Amino acid sequence: MPKPVVTGIAPREGCPGTRVTIRGEHLGISQTDFIGVAICGRNCSMTAEWISPSKIVCRTSFGEGTGDIIVMTTSGGTGTSTVKFTGHHPKQVGPNEVSLTWVDESNYIDKRLDRSQKTQYHMRTDPLGINVDDSNTSDVDSSYAHMFQKGSSDPTDENFVPTWFLLKNHRETPFQKLKEGHAYMKKRANRNSNNVPLNHVKDSLPVFFEVNDTLSAIHHKMQKDLDMKGNENITDEVEQLLNEASKNANDLFKTVLTCKDRADSIRNTLNVLQRFKFLFHLPLNIDRNVQKGDYGVVINDYEKAKSLFLNTDVAIFKKVYKVVEAKIEEFREQLTQEVQQLPLSLTRQKALIRFLIGLGYDGGDPAWECLYHQHEWIQNQMLQCKDKYLDQARKLGVGEDEKFVFICEEYHTELTKIATDQFPEHWHLWEHYASGVILSETGEKSAQVEKLKNAAARHAKDMKVCAIIKNTIIISCDDALINRQ
Repeated sequence: MPKPVVTGIAPREGCPGTRVTIRGEHLGISQTDFIGVAICGRNCSMTAEWISPSKIVCRTSFGEGTGDIIVMTTSGGTGTSTVKFTGHHPKQVGPNEVSLTWVDESNYIDKRLDRSQKTQYHMRTDPLGINVDDSNTSDVDSSYAHMFQKGSSDPTDENFVPTWFLLKNHRETPFQKLKEGHAYMKKRANRNSNNVPLNHVKDSLPVFFEVNDTLSAIHHKMQKDLDMKGNENITDEVEQLLNEASKNANDLFKTVLTCKDRADSIRNTLNVLQRFKFLFHLPLNIDRNVQKGDYGVVINDYEKAKSLFLNTDVAIFKKVYKVVEAKIEEFREQLTQEVQQLPLSLTRQKALIRFLIGLGYDGGDPAWECLYHQHEWIQNQMLQCKDKYLDQARKLGVGEDEKFVFICEEYHTELTKIATDQFPEHWHLWEHYASGVILSETGEKSAQVEKLKNAAARHAKDMKVCAIIKNTIIISCDDALINRQ
């Protein structure tokens, strides 16, 4: 990004606080890219406002003399300037004085109305429209106090003494200036005279005539009705007309009001759908996330829905939540079938068990059921291996001892392979279940981990993995020997 270049500033001179418009090129691509601006070596960033890459507005700081206008940006760094700005000494200009530089009058304070406030340079304009320096009047005020013991030099005081005011504030003011101030004060007094209400009345005169004519017509109409009705109530006819008008209006707008009520009902329904779209979209989202394999998202959404709508009394919410429960039940059955499809890696088994626990598995303890099913599967694998080789041994005749030994070798080799492949996974799953690692390794709450460990403690006596291999081998060997004999 090129460096910022300032090519123009308006105005080109002024006192501190002058509002200037800086123009150039590459003055920042955004407000966040703009860092600051310095005029005559003084930082003006506090009042700077970035408008566009070619325009910045700010107020000058204190400083006299002529200097450059430097703009700094994040993308371009510190820039350069082809124009200069001249700073002048602070000066407060009154309404009767001519200034060659721009004067900011937005912070002007009339000390006649609020003496507690102070202007930036302690200068104010008195009723004559002439500048007064407060710092030069404090000593004079005390020196003339003994001459006007019951008076005051403040124009807002009820005991105001003009002589004291002139001695205090204008003892060095030229007579011509005092005459101009007198003319200025008369002009302001005439502006605030009674001419303003009179002009208002003149401008509103047509309205007054129209109101008077309307009231007069109403009066004549009412008088005519009184003469015709006599002692009857003249408002009965008006009441009847108003009732007929109301009935006609209701008939006329009945269709419109019906459409409005229907539109309001549809709008409220859409608001409810928008507000509770999470619940209405949940059945579809469950199917999508299950297909994608995002089981964790399904469980989190289900937990949220259960906390919000489990005990709801709204019929539509109950209906949708029932559909959600049906979807979750299908998902739970899918997880149960998957965890029972062996062989399965230890990591996948633990993940499926965590998902079942997160869903609030109703069938008991999913971790123990997985262990028990794996126990039965390993035992069946061993028994099938035994039956296969027993069948081969039964077919042997007398004198085939070498084949029998070969069958025994193959049998024990396959049996050993089943044990070495499946038993470590089974045993590690039990260890992770008993110690609570299945849940703790994913940062679950400690209460859930303790609950899992307590459940494992209740099944500790039932865990006799070694007996599976021992009994199977013994049964297999005994059957083989019996068959051989």
